[in-house]
Parts: sequence; structure tokens; C-alpha cells
Amino acid sequence: MDPVNIVGATLFRYRLSLTRPLYLGGQRHMSRDGLLLRFRSASGSFAWGEAAPLPGFSEETLDETQAELVEILPELLNVEMLDDLTSLDQAFERWLGATLLPPSAVFAIETAALGLQAAEESTPLAGLLIDNPPKVIPVNGLVVGNAETAARRVTDLLDDGFRAIKIKVGRQPVDKDIAFVRSLATLIAARAVLRLDANRAWSLPDAVTFVDATADLGIEYIEEPLADPDELPMLMERTPVPFALDESLRELNPTDLSGLPPFAAIVLKPTLLGGLERCAAFARAVKERETKVVISSSFESSVGIATLAQFAAAFGTPDTPHGLETLGWFERDVLSESLRLHQGCFEMDRLHRAAATVDTRFLQEVLDV
Repeated sequence: MDPVNIVGATLFRYRLSLTRPLYLGGQRHMSRDGLLLRFRSASGSFAWGEAAPLPGFSEETLDETQAELVEILPELLNVEMLDDLTSLDQAFERWLGATLLPPSAVFAIETAALGLQAAEESTPLAGLLIDNPPKVIPVNGLVVGNAETAARRVTDLLDDGFRAIKIKVGRQPVDKDIAFVRSLATLIAARAVLRLDANRAWSLPDAVTFVDATADLGIEYIEEPLADPDELPMLMERTPVPFALDESLRELNPTDLSGLPPFAAIVLKPTLLGGLERCAAFARAVKERETKVVISSSFESSVGIATLAQFAAAFGTPDTPHGLETLGWFERDVLSESLRLHQGCFEMDRLHRAAATVDTRFLQEVLDV
């Protein structure tokens, strides 16, 4: 395929109200703010990317990200993109040069650039990256809240056909977490797999107490159980319960994974890890191991979620549910045709069509070059 030149770039800012409070890094949020980037080619094709640093988790702020994008975007115009960007194998690093862009900005540029190439080829992004991508992507339902609201949420997810449910733990004393998870596991029974995410909440003794009390539940994996991740090998020696890496990946390079114990899964968040190319390197690093590759959101808008679903189709473990069920937190989204899940899955043809329907009426233009 011939490389595409970017002849125009527009940067927008958005603010989306949330349906309920979102607690990030100890702060309460009632809205989600981010940036949408639109690239245009000489033929009139266009594509979107998203930069939405996650407060409390991203190192960069939204204002810092905006300033970096405003500075670099004019430099990307009318410069021929490298023809091997679709390999996601250091080509973006060579194209962007030695720029030290924030992770969320890299994700936006990569997404918009690859999307522009895909638009020129009249194919979805996943079809640009691999042959014969899957037609559906399963998603795990996310459960956050107290026992009563969580039970209702689990029931709703099961009724909607989700076959994987992820429960946030570590936000209350460990004995209450044990009772909480056991009660929800009874509801789930054999209808879906159970995943837990502790976000590094527990000490080693608390984690041992929890896994000993829940080892009979058939938990698929627990993400990041320990406040001190260096103690994770000790925990793994004590219990057969599988574990997954998430936050730890930000402190590692893909090559480091070969020296670690066998984890059940790695959870890749391009907004936090530094884009699709870096996440692809992590996925390749575990390709020969029995480690699932799960793609997860950082509460992006539908533009970001659609990209993550396409990336999951290309680099995620086939038929494994991904962490992309966060759009229900928004009162309104940025698309005129909303992304919808059916039986706990994204139908990729429909998702591809909907992702192009960005409604700029609710966006604030920041830059147009």
C-alpha cells in the first residue's frame, strides 16, 4: 500500500458529564475531559484519534497534552508517513523521531494516522493490521459499588449476555471483600468467568487472606493485588489463584516479561502505556507463553473505545473478553451513532461505521492547521 500524507489536522477538546461519580486517585470526578484529533488526507479521507489522560493515573495532564499536540501537529503535515507504520514495530518511533510526547498524545497520533491509512484502503483498522480479523469482540462487564448495587449490576450483565465479569476489590477491609466477592460469585455461578481487580490495594498478608478464602471460586485472575508488586512472586508461590499485570507494565519494558513468572494475563491500556505500538510490543513478548492479552480502556470516549476494540481484534487473545465496557458512565457521548454492545460483544462492522459519526457540535476547536 502507498503511504498517505496528512494535509490537515484539527484538534478538539471535549467534556462529558458522568452518570455517577468516578473516583480516580482519591479524587471525585463528575465529568471526563479529553482531546479528539482529526487527520485529513489530500483525497478527503479523515480519521480520528483520542488523547484523554486519566487523572490520578496518567503522568501528564490534559493541558500539557494539548500543548504538546498543538506544537507537533503542524510538523506532521505534508510529511510522508513511513510505509511500514502498520507493522506497529518501531515505525512510529522512527517517524515521530526523538519527540518525548506524553503517552496519551502518542495514542492519539498513532490512531489517527493508522485510521487515515485504513480509510484510504477502505478497511477497518483491524483489517489494516491483520488478515481476517474477528467479526465480534467480547467484552467483560465492570462492577463497581456496594453489595446491593453490585448485585443488581451483576444480574443485569448476566441478563445482557456478558460471559465475563470484572469486579473491583480492595476498597474495603479484606474480610468484607471476601464476603462481597463470594456473594457475587454465587450469583454468577457458571454463567460467566469472574475477574477481580485490586489496583494494588492489599498488603501481602491481606492478599494471602483473600486468596485463601476465595481459591475455590474459580477466579480467572486477580489484577495487581499487592501494594508492593515486588512481593507478587511470593504470593504466587502461596496460591494457585492466577494473577494479571496492569499498573506494573508501566514500570517494565516488553523485554522484561521474559524474566517474570508466568502470569495469567497482561492488561494493556494504550492511553497509559504510550500507544498502540508499545502495547503491540508487550503483546508480542508473551505470544509464545500461556498469557492472555487483554485490551482495556482508561475511560475514553467512544472514539477511543472503538480504536481499542479494533486493536483488540488484531493483538488481543482471540475470543477473550476485553475491558471496554465503560461507556455507560457517560450521560452523552461524542458520536451521533452510539456504539452498542450485543450479548456482551461489539459487532465490528457496526462499530466501524458508528466510530466515523463524530458530532463536532459538542466539541471545542483548539487548533486547525
